[in-house]
Amino acid sequence: KVSSCLTCRVHPYLLPHGVLLPCASMTDSSIEGEMPNLTETTLSEIYRNPQNPFFQLSNIRVADVIAHNPDCQSCTYRYECGGGCRALSLLSGNGVMGYSPTLCAFFKQGYRDRIRKAVEQGKKKL
Repeated sequence: KVSSCLTCRVHPYLLPHGVLLPCASMTDSSIEGEMPNLTETTLSEIYRNPQNPFFQLSNIRVADVIAHNPDCQSCTYRYECGGGCRALSLLSGNGVMGYSPTLCAFFKQGYRDRIRKAVEQGKKKL
């Protein structure tokens, strides 16, 4: 099973007051209050407890995100995008399991291809 976000699993973000977030982009989001505080628990307790909200959020799978979003299920880019960024989904009001409008636009409006083309043209000029 492919993780929705490797950054969440490998590079969590620690707030100054001890709250551990899966991602710096989730700072001041609705989930911040649910996340564990390292002044009250240890990393090993967090990573060994599947019921811990941090553990659950950092272990969301691409297949679960796609299954949760009907638009993603029929999207051509679903396996490249994976439903997008969990933080962007959360901050756009779609919740942690929602799709990421930013990534939808990136793929569906051709930005990925535009960037590739610009990079290729830049290499030719070198």
